[in-house]
Amino acid sequence: MIWIFLVLIFFLFNLLLLLLFWMHASIILSQLLIHCTSWLLSNLFFFFFSHIHIYY
Repeated sequence: MIWIFLVLIFFLFNLLLLLLFWMHASIILSQLLIHCTSWLLSNLFFFFFSHIHIYY
Protein backbone atom coordinates (compact mmCIF):
# COMPACT_ATOMS: atom_id res chain seq x y z
CA MET A 1 0.00 0.00 0.00
CA ILE A 2 2.85 2.39 0.84
CA TRP A 3 4.55 1.58 -2.50
CA ILE A 4 1.42 2.55 -4.44
CA PHE A 5 1.32 5.84 -2.52
CA LEU A 6 5.00 6.53 -3.25
CA VAL A 7 4.58 5.72 -6.95
CA LEU A 8 1.56 8.05 -7.08
CA ILE A 9 3.56 10.86 -5.44
CA PHE A 10 6.46 10.25 -7.83
CA PHE A 11 4.09 10.30 -10.82
CA LEU A 12 2.45 13.53 -9.68
CA PHE A 13 5.84 15.11 -9.05
CA ASN A 14 7.01 14.18 -12.56
CA LEU A 15 3.79 15.54 -14.02
CA LEU A 16 4.30 18.82 -12.17
CA LEU A 17 7.90 19.07 -13.37
CA LEU A 18 6.80 18.35 -16.94
CA LEU A 19 4.09 21.02 -16.68
CA LEU A 20 6.56 23.58 -15.33
CA PHE A 21 9.05 22.69 -18.07
CA TRP A 22 6.39 23.10 -20.79
CA MET A 23 5.27 26.44 -19.33
CA HIS A 24 8.89 27.63 -19.30
CA ALA A 25 9.49 26.34 -22.85
CA SER A 26 6.31 27.97 -24.16
CA ILE A 27 7.32 31.29 -22.56
CA ILE A 28 10.76 31.06 -24.22
CA LEU A 29 9.21 30.11 -27.57
CA SER A 30 6.67 32.96 -27.43
CA GLN A 31 9.44 35.45 -26.62
CA LEU A 32 11.51 34.09 -29.49
CA LEU A 33 8.51 34.32 -31.83
CA ILE A 34 7.81 37.92 -30.77
CA HIS A 35 11.49 38.78 -31.26
CA CYS A 36 11.59 37.19 -34.73
CA THR A 37 8.36 38.83 -35.88
CA SER A 38 9.46 42.26 -34.62
CA TRP A 39 12.82 41.82 -36.38
CA LEU A 40 11.07 40.84 -39.63
CA LEU A 41 8.64 43.75 -39.35
CA SER A 42 11.42 46.24 -38.71
CA ASN A 43 13.37 44.88 -41.70
CA LEU A 44 10.28 45.10 -43.91
CA PHE A 45 9.60 48.67 -42.78
CA PHE A 46 13.22 49.62 -43.39
CA PHE A 47 13.12 48.03 -46.85
CA PHE A 48 9.82 49.76 -47.66
CA PHE A 49 10.94 53.18 -46.46
CA SER A 50 14.30 52.92 -48.18
CA HIS A 51 12.52 52.17 -51.45
CA ILE A 52 10.17 55.12 -50.90
CA HIS A 53 13.23 57.28 -50.22
CA ILE A 54 14.82 56.06 -53.47
CA TYR A 55 11.64 56.76 -55.48
CA TYR A 56 11.10 60.25 -54.12
